[in-house]
Amino acid sequence: MTGAILVQLALGGAYRHAGMGVVPHIVGAAVVTLLVAWVVSRILTHFAQQPALARPALLLGGLLMAQIVLGVESYMLKMAARGAPQPLPPVVRHHDDACGGGRTDAGDESVSHLPDASLSGASERSNGDCFRASSSNHMKQEKNNSQFTAAAPRQAARPAWLAHLADYWTLTKPEVNFLVLVSALVGFYLAAPGAVQGWLLFHTLLGTLLVASGTGTLNQYIERRTDACMRRTANRPLPAGRLAPAAALWFGILISIAGGAELWVAANPLTSALALATLVTYLALYTPLKRRTPLCTVVGAFPGAMPPLIGWAAVRNGLNAEAWVLYAILFLWQFPHLLAIA
Repeated sequence: MTGAILVQLALGGAYRHAGMGVVPHIVGAAVVTLLVAWVVSRILTHFAQQPALARPALLLGGLLMAQIVLGVESYMLKMAARGAPQPLPPVVRHHDDACGGGRTDAGDESVSHLPDASLSGASERSNGDCFRASSSNHMKQEKNNSQFTAAAPRQAARPAWLAHLADYWTLTKPEVNFLVLVSALVGFYLAAPGAVQGWLLFHTLLGTLLVASGTGTLNQYIERRTDACMRRTANRPLPAGRLAPAAALWFGILISIAGGAELWVAANPLTSALALATLVTYLALYTPLKRRTPLCTVVGAFPGAMPPLIGWAAVRNGLNAEAWVLYAILFLWQFPHLLAIA
């Protein structure tokens, strides 16, 4: 199984960076899925009474499911920018007055990689941000700019409903949500006194995912105008005009409420309150402060460290010293990591 995962890493890298077809990667994914399923079933059949083996086996199966979802997302993003050079070359954009008055920003379009460490690096997951102009005006300016070094790629033809679905998926910030779910899973796993309750874990992760997705969507709604002024974010669905702001607003509100209700009913009110408190502090405090001071990270660290508490509260219906240790680890980690960027 471990060998198959390592081979799948190589196949994912070849597909993402070397132009190899997707078929070998899909075959590798099928092989990894079968081997992981076989290992998990063998452990649960023969060692179900040994939590030291059974619990990591369940975790392995859950991570595999997460990787499958991320793989589908990566494929959709790749198809959206089939003609784009990968990774994209440096781009220089001359901003108009609405975006800061004639300044020129340059930089490399980054490609973020999120390997699943708990699967020994599992199948590589890539999230490629393709560059497209946020409006026809920007496109005209860039073509006339002598410093412009890369043409906007033509979006590959695909069904309208699929493009619409991909835009809503992008609104939720799935790459961030994956980290939120992993953090919540850690809190849930460590809080469980014995065997992990599968359905409780499912509802906890589902509710957390919905609230986190609503937070990401509402964040993009709030920042849609400033996003249009940054090269890195100009192609998001709202600044690019592919989705209506009102649709994004209601979508974010509805999935946030659904997530809070899911946690309240399936877990407990404390878990729901922690998740919704994360949403409120992120949107009402951290988001507006981002445009004013790098110290917004100090404020953002509070909701940023909340996911382990959500997972813990779902199991224990309370927070003890161990839960706050987990919170402190994630809280303190954010400062050297994010203030360096700021």
